[in-house]
Amino acid sequence: MDKNELENLHNFYTNNLREKESEETIKMLVVKDLLHLLGYKKEWFKCEEQNMLGKSDIKIIPPNSNDILYIETKCKDYKITKKDYSQLSGYMDSTNTEWGIITNGNHYYLLNKSINGKSEERVILEYLLEYRSGFKYSKKQNGINLRYFSYDRIFKKKSTKYFAYFREYTIKNRIHSNDISFKEYQSANFNFFDYLDSNERICDESLLNPTRITGYFQDIVYKKQYAKSSLINKCSYIASTLKYLEDCGKLQTKHFNNFNSETFLSDIINEHCDKNSKEIPPLTLIEANSLLNYYSQNWSSYSRNKLLFKLYLFICPSIETIHNLKLDNFILRNNKVYLKISNYEFELPQPLVNDYNKYIKSRNARVVDPNFRYLFYTYYGKKCRQMSPTTIMSIINNSFNNLPNISDERKKQLNISTIQKSVITLMLTNGFSVEQISLFTELSVGTIYNYIDTKTLKNIATKTKKDLLSSKHPYAKLLF
Repeated sequence: MDKNELENLHNFYTNNLREKESEETIKMLVVKDLLHLLGYKKEWFKCEEQNMLGKSDIKIIPPNSNDILYIETKCKDYKITKKDYSQLSGYMDSTNTEWGIITNGNHYYLLNKSINGKSEERVILEYLLEYRSGFKYSKKQNGINLRYFSYDRIFKKKSTKYFAYFREYTIKNRIHSNDISFKEYQSANFNFFDYLDSNERICDESLLNPTRITGYFQDIVYKKQYAKSSLINKCSYIASTLKYLEDCGKLQTKHFNNFNSETFLSDIINEHCDKNSKEIPPLTLIEANSLLNYYSQNWSSYSRNKLLFKLYLFICPSIETIHNLKLDNFILRNNKVYLKISNYEFELPQPLVNDYNKYIKSRNARVVDPNFRYLFYTYYGKKCRQMSPTTIMSIINNSFNNLPNISDERKKQLNISTIQKSVITLMLTNGFSVEQISLFTELSVGTIYNYIDTKTLKNIATKTKKDLLSSKHPYAKLLF
């Protein structure tokens, strides 16, 4: 797809159309142009196709194929309702058409007929031409979603069908989009589908097997370093989807009945997670500043990302601590701000207070519900939701991949785990005790030791050996 042409279409939609522009104008000047960019040729189009339920607006019939795509177009800024989903779904059912799109020119919904459920549950993917913060998908994922509206992915490669399978899985297992776990399931499965789409000529059910899962995990650990638990969780989310497809008969295999993700990934984990994992150099100030400069390019999220990253540098909190932080954890007293963790209050340095105040000002402009107290949030569906651990990790982990002047090998090493290891190791070097670090990180002493590199452990051991033979020992007079 030509990104310049897509940008031109976006600018036209934003700057040249009136509010409430008619369906016909949206169809002819926006929707058809986007469909052309997605690989649907002009000669395949038939407009104003009728049936007993109404119009489909555009009917696309690719050559040498029995496949059809229906597109229902609404006027600009029209809010698409359950009734609209129902009308398009009924049209698809009556004509035995698998795929349909409904759009107001900006918001595009892709529906699949094979999903048994309410008409609105047939929506498997969404895309915004004019992206806005708070959308249910990140800006990056929004761009990826558009690929799966294309002729190539729906009708030739058929990789879009994977997303219909995942949608059906979430419906049958009652995994709702506002569940904390939903983002983790979605991210793991979507990334696996992207891997198959990028590496296979035809994407069908035969690719949903352990061999392809192995290839996927070999691919991601080559590009980025992951913690053992992260890899196991990702694998479990994917395997859970594929087991459902086996159980309901969409896959004619039985690979996932007694599937154990940790056992399955043992070779990859042994090679990539344990080998030299403690020898990664700490995060440098140059790298930290590079990440802050990268965040500054997106002002809508800059104050949030800056505060999130600096909190990690300040006290190295666990993911769960950050995930559960609320406004009530920040206490203003005597013109100072304290962060309360584990019933202890830690004073924030003034620059971090300034970052906190800027973020709160931005947050208060978006969050109108006084009962919503979580510090970090996502906003979609007109509701604020507690930011998931996966989103928190993505904000930092994925951003490192976009930093200039850093080698690919180093980018693989830079993630939240590296930040935590860096803070812990350098604090120990500078005289902090393990108990102190455990207090404000809310990490157990055992977990903290897992972050310590070999050199630091040797220094601790050397000092410990001396102290054991010194007057510091409480029973020195008896023993020595």
